[in-house]
Amino acid sequence: MKLLTIFIFVLATYYRFGTACKDNRVVIINQLGPGILLTYDCYYKNPDVHAGKYTLKFNKWHDMEFKDAQMTFVKKTITCNFKYDKYYYDFRAYREAAFGRCGALRSYAARKDGIYFRRSYQKPWEFKFHWNVGK
Repeated sequence: MKLLTIFIFVLATYYRFGTACKDNRVVIINQLGPGILLTYDCYYKNPDVHAGKYTLKFNKWHDMEFKDAQMTFVKKTITCNFKYDKYYYDFRAYREAAFGRCGALRSYAARKDGIYFRRSYQKPWEFKFHWNVGK
């Protein structure tokens, strides 16, 4: 019985803390309209890494996949800047949880009236941010 308990504990620990944890995803989608390009720039903080500057055509998407640390006091964040024409918006796209997530989704769609968000592909888009207007 003790061996079975130890085996289950080791298996549960491996599943939660090991490679069985699915990657988390931040997905960016351009729904601005035909011929309108979305430019975005994302940064990781803790560690500081430039994730890249991208330009998306209408109805195209790009995703970033990553794993959370399983226990941490310094949280990784992903900050993104969306731009099109004279409109822009900076926001935090993802923040790591204290005990790590497995398979988390943060999906953002850029539309002409603002930026929409959802945490599940089965749920509808929710309005999240208004665009800022630049010069």
